[in-house]
Amino acid sequence: MSGIRRYLDGAGSTAWSAARGAWGTAFSSRLIAVIPGGGCAVLRYHSVNDDPTWGRDYVAPAIVVRPEDFESQLALLRERCEVVPLDRIVDAMAKGRRPDPRWVAITFDDGYEDNYRHAYRLLREYDMPATFYVTTACVDDAEILWTVRLRHALMTTGHQQIACPSATPGPIDLSTSCARHCAIRWITGLVKHCARSEADEVLAEVFDACEPLPAPIARRIMMNAAELQEMEEAGMAIGGHSVHHYNLPVLGDADLRAEVCGSRAFLVDELGLRARHFAYPNGRRDRHCDARVAREIARCGYRSAATSISGPAGPGHSRYGIPRVGVSAKRTSMRSFAAHLQHGRLTRPRSPSLKDIERNGPRDGSAGEEACE
Repeated sequence: MSGIRRYLDGAGSTAWSAARGAWGTAFSSRLIAVIPGGGCAVLRYHSVNDDPTWGRDYVAPAIVVRPEDFESQLALLRERCEVVPLDRIVDAMAKGRRPDPRWVAITFDDGYEDNYRHAYRLLREYDMPATFYVTTACVDDAEILWTVRLRHALMTTGHQQIACPSATPGPIDLSTSCARHCAIRWITGLVKHCARSEADEVLAEVFDACEPLPAPIARRIMMNAAELQEMEEAGMAIGGHSVHHYNLPVLGDADLRAEVCGSRAFLVDELGLRARHFAYPNGRRDRHCDARVAREIARCGYRSAATSISGPAGPGHSRYGIPRVGVSAKRTSMRSFAAHLQHGRLTRPRSPSLKDIERNGPRDGSAGEEACE
């Protein structure tokens, strides 16, 4: 695969360098279809938005895809792949069958309101299904997602430094934009490694230290119940992403059950949704999934669980440890998007967490059949 990447980047190829542009985009898009092997891809998005303040003061800019880029990606997928409901891939995995490598499933994490305003509109226009994993305590902004609240506090406070003894013995520098981004990364990583009570303590210290903020959060952050219900009626799938977006493997058994079963109970009992699928929150480099959490997800009635570990979905993985291919803001050219998608289809993940789920997680014969108590 490294040779293909070098070729796409133009290394050692004067012909490629001379033919970049429209021809290069068309050629690289065809790589999705013509390279044999690999598995199908489950794409992982977060936000689709064109407001520059959104990707600065509320969420990480890297996870915000512009609507025009998202539409171009959908057009390329329609031309070169078959976009299918996640259920079709999960069914194949549950039966030990190899999903068709042409299949692509589209998923979104967290439940941001722009998923309805921008992504859902474009998906309807292209007649494509998708799965939206929702942090249930934050539906209709009943609570503000802690990652959003943390970023907003650190980016908008007037303080040049703050004290947070639970995070670091010394002051946290906020004197520059770079320092504020470093502080966000540091505290976010710390919270993801903390049990619930410790995470709440760290966040409370940060929010208290940042007061008074120049302005409260005055925009809607997450989708509401009516939007979720409309989307499911139109053929989209709504799944769980925990209740509060804590990192699940570090939680005790009672808190883990509350986060997982509570999310499905809200979606099913309160909103009347089917809620068949789950996505582990807090991915990327942190350990965010394991067999214990997978067993709880199955016990609560979810029939699959998607990770943030990059790679193709196939019969070699449990349906409670589905790899995905993350799509970031930098995939603005279709050449880059096509190469990234193909790389994700061909790269087999070597993850101890996936191995743990495959060996010690729920067995496919009975997983997902129990109701949430």
